[in-house]
Amino acid sequence: MNHPSYAFTLSDDLLTFRFESISDQKRITKLIVYTPIPGLNGVYNLALLDFLSDGTTDDLTVSNNGDMPQILATVAQTMLQFLRQHPGATIAFAGSTPVRTRLYRVAISQNIQLIEPMLLIEGFVGGVFEPFRPNRPYDAFFIRLK
Repeated sequence: MNHPSYAFTLSDDLLTFRFESISDQKRITKLIVYTPIPGLNGVYNLALLDFLSDGTTDDLTVSNNGDMPQILATVAQTMLQFLRQHPGATIAFAGSTPVRTRLYRVAISQNIQLIEPMLLIEGFVGGVFEPFRPNRPYDAFFIRLK
């Protein structure tokens, strides 16, 4: 992506990335967690979470921190690192709301020329996988190294 990304740290199990979303008003700890999906060998769910002050996480919080492009660039960087560390893996993800799923589709569409040389992207819609087509609505996305 053509946006700066945040610096992040990686957990010892290589499945959780942590970074700070920073604005003039607040700092928000964010987690990007890759979780194996039971029954789907080598497929990992990606979750973008806010780490709350009580120690819980939330994927529905609307941060409004004014840094969405930087957050998405950070997610993209963690995806590349994750796939390099797990070369046979597939990352599955969807937004926690339809609006967020659309945001991810738009971000992929806008960066498709940067993404396609490295990654195979499939959209999932109506129970069917298909090669990703920009601006086509999908229920979920699946990405792996070429």
